[in-house]
Amino acid sequence: MSRATEFVNRWMDAVNRGDLDELVDMCHADAVHSNPNGTFRGPQGVRDLFKAIVDASSERAVQISNVVESD
Repeated sequence: MSRATEFVNRWMDAVNRGDLDELVDMCHADAVHSNPNGTFRGPQGVRDLFKAIVDASSERAVQISNVVESD
């Protein structure tokens, strides 16, 4: 398993557990996430974006069914 696949698995595990601290720790300081609600920058942006997702439900079950890797 590559480092990229391990990262994706770790990320989704943190989402499922609602672990905001781990999600923030996994992001680069210059991280940028965009969705229809806006653009979220840096560690605080990652926290703000995913806090809404975590707060929306006490149970999350995101499953990865397929990972495609290339050079």
